[in-house]
Amino acid sequence: MEDTFGKVVAILLCAIQMFVIPVYLYSENAKRLEHNYIMAEITYNVDNFRNTGMIDSDVYNSMRNRIFSLSNGYNVKIIHSSKENGESATYYNDTYYENHIEDELEQSGIYYLEKSDYINIWVEDKSGNIVYRYGGTVKNEAY
Repeated sequence: MEDTFGKVVAILLCAIQMFVIPVYLYSENAKRLEHNYIMAEITYNVDNFRNTGMIDSDVYNSMRNRIFSLSNGYNVKIIHSSKENGESATYYNDTYYENHIEDELEQSGIYYLEKSDYINIWVEDKSGNIVYRYGGTVKNEAY
């Protein structure tokens, strides 16, 4: 009888090692690959927006659709802050959030940024944790 209990425990441990652990490792690897894809997508688009000084609605919507199509249901957030010079420091005074930017994109198709404005895009998972955040100041106005 004592040998039977040991054999059952050994079989259960082997089953866990053969089936549960590889599935867990595969899901973690898939999540890491999704995060790397999000990082590349956001970095490319924010750098494009910073270099041109404008956000095109087609480019922005295709970026959002590519991120939304991933399996974990991510949310994309965007903020634009305008720069105001003070006596001794620079302040980002006017901040435009996602609703304002998307309304402007729907109306005119292009959202214009000025040189030295700050743009920031981040992606949250469905539980509200930030997956990736990237932003910076606008370098050029190409319009």
